[in-house]
Amino acid sequence: MNHTLHRWQRECIDLLAKRVRRPEKTGMVQAFTGSGKSVVQSYLSQMLVSTLRSDEVTIFATSRQVLVEQFVKKDLTTKVPSNQIGQFYGRGKRFLGKRIIVTTYASMLKCAAAIEENGGKIGALVVDEAHNTGAEALDDWMCERREMGLRRIYGFTATAFRGNVKESIHWAEELIYCYPYADALKDGVIVPYQLRTRAGEICDTDDGIIDMIEATDALRYGAMLVTAADIADAERFAARLRAARFMGWDGSCGSGA
Repeated sequence: MNHTLHRWQRECIDLLAKRVRRPEKTGMVQAFTGSGKSVVQSYLSQMLVSTLRSDEVTIFATSRQVLVEQFVKKDLTTKVPSNQIGQFYGRGKRFLGKRIIVTTYASMLKCAAAIEENGGKIGALVVDEAHNTGAEALDDWMCERREMGLRRIYGFTATAFRGNVKESIHWAEELIYCYPYADALKDGVIVPYQLRTRAGEICDTDDGIIDMIEATDALRYGAMLVTAADIADAERFAARLRAARFMGWDGSCGSGA
C-alpha cells in the first residue's frame, strides 16, 4: 500500500532516517491522536530492517494485545513483509527468525529475554503510546539498555510531557519531532472544529454521540475522530458503531486518553 505522505510525515521520516543511520540520542516523536503516526512507524520499521544486521531484532511495543494484532496484520505490513514480523504476548508467541517482534508493555521484558536466550540481539526499540513507558520498571529498563549502548530507541506519543512526576519519561534524550494541532490546521491535515448542538432526551454519552452522527450525517465528511477514555472504552464504542452499521465505518479504534 502506498501512502500520500503529509508534510510532517515526510520531515519526520527524514529525521528518523538520519538517526537510524547514525544513532546518537534516543528520542521521541510527539504528534496528536489521528495525525498518522502509524504510517511513520511503518517507514521506521522498514528502515530498521534494512539497516540492522541480520541477527539484530527490533522490539515494537504497544499497550494492548488488540493493538499488537493490528500492527502485525495491518499497519506494519505496509512497509515490512509479513513473514519478517513476529509477535510475543501471552500464548501468542511467534518470534524466532523474525526481524520485527511486536509485543505489549506487559510482555516486553520477557520478550527481550526470550530473544537473547535464543541467540538474538536487540538492535532497536520502538514504543507506541510511549507515555505509558513512564512506569518505573519499564523506564528503568529502557534507561539501562541505553546506558549499555543501545541508541536506536524511538517513542511515539500524543503526550510526551506528563504532569504526573511518576509518569515522567527518562529514557528519551531528545524530542525528534513535534506536530501540534495548530500546524495540522495550517496544513489541512485536520479541519477546524465546528460546534454542533444536540436537542433531545437525556441519555448516556455513547447514545448521544451516535444520535449526533446520525443527525449531522458526519461520516460523509470522511474520517471521524471520537476521543475515548481508554482503549477498552474505544473498543466498546467501535462495537456500537459496527452494530449500528454506519456506512464507511472500517471497525478500527483508538484512544485519545
